Amino acid sequence: LLAVLLQIGLLSGALWAWENQIRIRDLVRAEKFETSSEIESYAQRAGLSGEGYLYLRASFPEIVPAYEFDRYCSRNEPGIGVLGCYKPASNQIFLYDVTDDRLDSIEPVVAAHEMLHAVWFRMSDAEQASLRDPLEETFASLGPGHPLVPRIDEYEAMDPDSRIPELYAII
Repeated sequence: LLAVLLQIGLLSGALWAWENQIRIRDLVRAEKFETSSEIESYAQRAGLSGEGYLYLRASFPEIVPAYEFDRYCSRNEPGIGVLGCYKPASNQIFLYDVTDDRLDSIEPVVAAHEMLHAVWFRMSDAEQASLRDPLEETFASLGPGHPLVPRIDEYEAMDPDSRIPELYAII
């Protein structure tokens, strides 16, 4: 009886680990990440929850100086000021090092936005699909004159698949 219970426990644990492998990977990655004081500040100032902070750290956010930023994130996007990006292939966030003190408050916003992209790409297809209609409804409720409309149009013109992930990270 003890052997059967032990096998059931092991199988249950293995099944749980299989179903939660992304979560486990994120916990391990976040634990390995040495959080800089700047990233810590961004997370606090953005008001990230514990989960949001986990996803930010699990994406190894890197603050990149201006002269290097184009290596990681494209800035050739007309009408859109690119100050960060999330790279799903490497599961990493890159943030532009804004040095103008007048723009200091934008950095935490960009970090939170990119963290939400990281969350989006961790979702299953079913989870993403369940959010499409509510995101589109919320976006439509803003009206055609809302400043977000041309911004989403720009994203969509560059990559039609970016519409819903951008709506998710913005709304």
